[in-house]
Amino acid sequence: MPVNSPRSEYMVALRRWQRCRDCFEGSDAVKARGTLYLPSVASDYDSYIERAEFYNATARTVMGLLGCVFRTAPSVLFPSGIADDLVDVTLTAKPVRAFAMMGFQEIMILGRFGVQVEMTDEPPPGMTTPRPYWVPRRAEDILSWRTTVIGGQERLSRVVLSESVEESDPLDPWVPVIVPQIRVLGRVDAVTSHPYYEIHRFRQEKNARDMRSLAWVEYDKPVIPLRKGEPLTYIPFQFFGPSSLSPAVEKPPLLDLVEVNLSHYRTSADHEHGAHLTSLPTPWVSGVELDGDLPIGSSKAWVLPEPNARAGMLEYTGDGLGSLERLSAAKQDRMAALGARIIEQQKAAAETAEALRIRSSAEYSVLSTMASTFDQGLTQVMRWHAWWAGIDDPVDSVSFSLNKDFFDTRLESKEAQVLVAAWQAGALSHETLFWNLQQGEWVEPGRTLEEEQQLINAGADNPGVDTEEE
Repeated sequence: MPVNSPRSEYMVALRRWQRCRDCFEGSDAVKARGTLYLPSVASDYDSYIERAEFYNATARTVMGLLGCVFRTAPSVLFPSGIADDLVDVTLTAKPVRAFAMMGFQEIMILGRFGVQVEMTDEPPPGMTTPRPYWVPRRAEDILSWRTTVIGGQERLSRVVLSESVEESDPLDPWVPVIVPQIRVLGRVDAVTSHPYYEIHRFRQEKNARDMRSLAWVEYDKPVIPLRKGEPLTYIPFQFFGPSSLSPAVEKPPLLDLVEVNLSHYRTSADHEHGAHLTSLPTPWVSGVELDGDLPIGSSKAWVLPEPNARAGMLEYTGDGLGSLERLSAAKQDRMAALGARIIEQQKAAAETAEALRIRSSAEYSVLSTMASTFDQGLTQVMRWHAWWAGIDDPVDSVSFSLNKDFFDTRLESKEAQVLVAAWQAGALSHETLFWNLQQGEWVEPGRTLEEEQQLINAGADNPGVDTEEE
């Protein structure tokens, strides 16, 4: 089998991923699939699909939930000596927060994402030594994988990735050529030495046995990444899912919403098509033979020569389109119930904050699980980065945590006064007071008690300086 052969789980999930990706991308992507999502019921299919409306509840839901998670900045702990690496984790001007948003968005859309940690061959511009960087991998690009149980733990032994490399056209340097490539990350279990990690790259060339076909050929020598002159003993690749960090394929979190979104699209097409056919009255004539056309308009009158001839206008009556309108509205409500809370029609009576919390608890429970799982995965990626950059034991000096308070829950001033009074009376510790103020959004997320105390002391020493502005 060729090196780009996907696993069976990949093939099963691929059609689901395609539906989710297309719905998130919007109307152009959905309509480009033609009859895959919208079967033809009209002789003029181009006009039929053009009139159809794709109501993008999927993208609105994803962006709304993403806004809930990233409404406050993530808490990030990283060694100060290499903290500047987080300003550009991909070496493509993408800081860690933007990278996290991109990864979390992919998990919401497809339920799958991967991050590979690599090391530059040469020092990047402005640096004196090579440095680690991150490579994001979409679900569609992770073709296959294998695991091995080592010491009672499941470890990656192979990951096969599809990627593209942009090169210049030798005939026209102004035209880029996209070259498909396969990258294989493998763990080699050597018999006489320690296992080591190596990378293989394959490109398509003409098959020596059959010049009419192409074959995947390893076009370069394998690369063995090193750390302080020693090869790595593991594959620095992290899988991400909605509830697990294992390579197993999980169901996309919004798949049910996507299915209703596409069903709503088909209903919209039928409704628009029906409205187009029935919106204008149609003139009719009976009981007379006519040669040529009958002109119609305010300045034209029909004079029919036969006494029994009749004329009139056909107009649509009945509830056919009304039923489509009600069906469309019902599907919009169903999409709201499946997660598209931000597109739900506002009710006449305002909901209380508590009622909103209860109604959305299930939705945010899933979101909280996703955020916690993502924290664990990105923390591992950051630890690999720190270790490869020279930090021997980065466990206690590296962490990443997304916001889990998805509602605007700023502490009221009277409640803050009660907390401070309880602290002054000795009923609360300083740490408990600080935690409550931080949860109530009176203190910047990620700031420690010690850092806050230093800012307070700095303000006391310089009463004319606004420490928050600094």
